This record gives sequence, C-alpha cells and structure tokens, in this order.
Amino acid sequence: MLKYLIFDVDNTIIRYNEDFYPQSYKIAFQKLGLDESNAEKVFFLINEYESLLSEENPCYNREEMLDYINNNLHTNYDMSLIDELLYVFSHHWTRKEDIMIKKETLDYLYKKYDLYIYSNYFADAIAERIKSLGLLEYFKGVFGADVYGTKEFESSYKKILDALGWKAEECAMIGDSKKRDILPPSNLGMKTILVDDDGLRDNPAIYVKDYIKINDVNDLTKLL
Repeated sequence: MLKYLIFDVDNTIIRYNEDFYPQSYKIAFQKLGLDESNAEKVFFLINEYESLLSEENPCYNREEMLDYINNNLHTNYDMSLIDELLYVFSHHWTRKEDIMIKKETLDYLYKKYDLYIYSNYFADAIAERIKSLGLLEYFKGVFGADVYGTKEFESSYKKILDALGWKAEECAMIGDSKKRDILPPSNLGMKTILVDDDGLRDNPAIYVKDYIKINDVNDLTKLL
C-alpha cells in the first residue's frame, strides 16, 4: 500500500527560472563586496560540481564545493560565500508566481499520505526555501544530497529507505527528471510519476519499464 510521496522541487513544486536564478547570485556577491563578474560563473561551477559526484562520493559537501569554485576561478573565497549563496537559494529562489502545485492539491495529498521532499542540494537550504514559499507545513521531512547523495544513484534512494525503514512499494517519487527522479527509484521498486508539463521531460533514450506520466502536477489528485 502506498504510504509516502517524495517530491522533487524544481519543475515539480516550483518552476525553475533559467534567467532569474543565475542572475540572483549577484545578490550574494554584492553583500560580500566581491567582484560580481564571477557570480554567474559560480552558479554554473556549482552545477558542474554536482555533475562530478559519483556513486562512491555522492554527497554534497560545502568545503568541497568551495574548493571546486576556488580552484577553477583561481580565487580565495571563504565559507561566507557558500553561506550567502545558500541564503540566496533559500530566500530569493522563492517567487510565488513560479509555484506549480496548488495548495488544494497539497491539502488533498496531505490527508492521504506522508509527504516528503528530495532535492539535489543541502537539506537545510531546501527546507528554508520551501518554508519561504509557505509550503513547509505540508511536508514531514526534507532529504538533501548532503546527507543521502544525489538522485542520480539508486544507492541514494536506498539510503533513504533503509534510514526510515520503508519498503520500496510503499513509496512514490514524483519529479520532472527521468534520469534522476524516475529511473533510479523505479529500479528499486518504487512507484514513479514523471511531471512533464512542457512535453520535453520524457526522454526516450532513458528506458524505464514502469512509470506514470502526467502533464500537470495537480493531476495527482486524479491519480492518487
């Protein structure tokens, strides 16, 4: 029996804004009095850092992230930069107009299941971001890549199942990435639901035996 729903964040709960988010890092650089020309470079370096994580080393780490930035930019930033970037993520990537899921949908699901979030970032920053959107009250917990590893790996999902004592068949993962949100948990026996609101998420090159596709995350009320 299905008991637990795990949600991705970007393009599932809130629409990812490709124009706004890279620019927003300038806020952190301004506050710290740093050269703003490096702000967008840092944004993309953090994405690169994530892509280099492996199944042997799947977890986000603040010190490693800072070292990766400094090594690539030949800078000497300290941890205050990471702290400010996390603040920007938590408090500025929170435009209410970008929210995709309706409170009516969350109200419905909250009454039937335990709701959780799993995202490729630091758990405390993810939780603060969801709180800033006024949605944290619906979720019993937040899984971050700093504790459980990034979502590309089955081992990261298994770590969650083992830590909470859940069975795979009791869980559903809901997200927009077939590679991260659908394939790994599906291989473990979890129910998986792909949110494909723009018609570009169902990559045919990634084979998944059994998953459900919806075009609007709010269609969960019809499905579950």
